[in-house]
Formats: sequence, structure tokens, C-alpha cells
Amino acid sequence: MQTTVAKEVVQAFGHLDPGQLTPLMPGALLAGWLKKHRRSTAYGKRLQLQRLLQLLQEIGAPRINLAKVNKPEARSTVATPEELVSLFNSPPPYLRLFMLLYLQCGLRRSETLRVTPRSWDPEAHTVTIEVKGGRKRVAQLTPDAENLLRAIDPVTIDPDKPFLWAQKGRRSHSAHCTARGSATNAPAK
Repeated sequence: MQTTVAKEVVQAFGHLDPGQLTPLMPGALLAGWLKKHRRSTAYGKRLQLQRLLQLLQEIGAPRINLAKVNKPEARSTVATPEELVSLFNSPPPYLRLFMLLYLQCGLRRSETLRVTPRSWDPEAHTVTIEVKGGRKRVAQLTPDAENLLRAIDPVTIDPDKPFLWAQKGRRSHSAHCTARGSATNAPAK
């Protein structure tokens, strides 16, 4: 969003010296966002614009305080039970495993990629994964998620290979990036 806001600022009044800015200019930009976008998007863009105006103030722009945009309320229902049932009806096994780990076990996206044969304890029905800050997190598995983990023989795959990759048939992250021709997503060596 930072880049988008910066580009819009340059397009709207990038031709001016910082000292020539008036409160009406960024105010008009904010008003346009409020008309064009949902409140949550306008709220985020307003925060970025205010930070940019503070930086411009250091190089000669006048102090400009933008009008407040009320913080958007969180949605009360993200997905209804019927929508969740339809999602779980027909996905491929790797996607179903991801959804179960994410929605039922409470793992974050990056944490679902750390579920490996080594991290899984079938007797305790848990996975132990490393999270932010190097801490360990133990997550309880649902029977559905555990059945999908059992579908892959942990003896035949690398104990550090994520179950999601094994179910999808991927060899590794770097092999996937190379196959896509993307050097930007490859891990640093």
C-alpha cells in the first residue's frame, strides 16, 4: 500500500516543491479515496499518507494534519457454516490439509508450511512447530487433519519436508521457484 500511496501522491502533486503543498491537496486525495474505496482501504491509505506528509515536513513542507477516518469494524461473520462445508467438499488433498490446519487447528499460513513428519506426534495428536522469535508452539490436530497426515507415509519422505508439499508432489521450495523461472522467490544461499 505504501508504494501505491506514494505513486498517487507523485501523480497528484509531485510537480510541486514541498513548500508549495497546502492542506487542501492531500485532503482532496483522501476525499477521493473515501469515495472510491471501502473504509478499511481508505483508513490504511490515510495512515500511509500522513507518514509521507511527516517525511515531507522534514524537507520544507508545511505541517499538514489530515482529517480522521474512523477505524473500520471487523466483519462479524467471515464465512457461514454452509460456505465452509462447500469449501471442504471438493478440494485436492493438499488444499484440504491446508484449510484444516489453518481453520480448525488455528495455524497461520507460514506455520502450516512447517508441519513435517518430524514435527508431528501421532500419539499425542499434536504438531510442534517453531514460530516467530524461535519459540515452539504445540498445536492440537483434529481427526480430519490427522487422517490426511496419515495418508502420506512419513517413512518414505524426508522428515523435514512439509506435508503440504508432499501431498502436492513438490520437491522443495527452491525447485518450485526454479520451475516457475522465478529467482526472486528463491531462498538466499
